[in-house]
Amino acid sequence: MEVNKRIINKLKERDNDTFELVYYEYKDLVYFVAFSVLNNHNDTEEIVQDVFVKMLKELDKFDGRFFKAWLLKMTKNLAINKYRLNNKEDSLSDEELGNFSSIDEFKQRDYLMEIEELLDEQSFKVVVLHLVYGLKHRETAEYLNIPLGTVCTLFNNAVKKLKKIYSERK
Repeated sequence: MEVNKRIINKLKERDNDTFELVYYEYKDLVYFVAFSVLNNHNDTEEIVQDVFVKMLKELDKFDGRFFKAWLLKMTKNLAINKYRLNNKEDSLSDEELGNFSSIDEFKQRDYLMEIEELLDEQSFKVVVLHLVYGLKHRETAEYLNIPLGTVCTLFNNAVKKLKKIYSERK
């Protein structure tokens, strides 16, 4: 779903149906990004709620371009703040926080969008949770509420499919 000006205007009007559409479209991705920083399910759930509340409050500041990037940057910032609050004595380096240059972020986002088109939804989630966000298969199974064997099968089949597609392109 592309968030366009019409959707933004409906969100500004506090349209509940539109909010639900946006929430269910992005909640998993917001969760993945927050969890990659916090590595704690309870804190991550809190951040997911905070992100969507803050999104509604700050819609007037949104310039109308790259909604997903705006939402994920907000997620990352809130998660980093939560991490720092929980671990005042520890500080994370930019590398540990996954602080990519904007060019790398755009390349990664384009690559993920391409993979999303090639795989079914469940396989895509499994691949992203494991490869991008570093969850173990067991953690992925727990989060998605599916058997571990299913996660392993989905992951292995997805990797085989992607290898085949990309090897044919060379």
